[in-house]
Amino acid sequence: MIKVRLFHATTVEVDGRVLPTEALRGRPRQILEILALAGGAPVAKDRLADLVWEGHPPASHHGTLESYVCVLRRCLGVRSGRASALATSAGGYQLVSPTVWVDLDEFRRLIHEAQTGTAAQTVARTVEALDLVDGELL
Repeated sequence: MIKVRLFHATTVEVDGRVLPTEALRGRPRQILEILALAGGAPVAKDRLADLVWEGHPPASHHGTLESYVCVLRRCLGVRSGRASALATSAGGYQLVSPTVWVDLDEFRRLIHEAQTGTAAQTVARTVEALDLVDGELL
């Protein structure tokens, strides 16, 4: 199980062990954050490159992006391919639940449940959602 927390400082936990900040930094960390913000939806490689290089990806960005994803997979201890927790999709990548849990996704789920439940469920889900927020997003 991989847990990604985006509220406050980004933290990553793999099988109950928090990855040290120095283990995952720079562009691989940025890619993880972009994928985590996508809520499980695939993110196209060109879109990732545009975000990572702030609209100015180098000519060799495809290979470089793939190497960053390889580093990210190694840090997370996952394999490559379509069945991975960090899956390759048609032209991009995505984080796959339930193998990957993201606090923002859980927050969104709880708020959605709060909007559709009874008064007691609304209060309970809202409190659960707010308990996830321990700082600003990213």
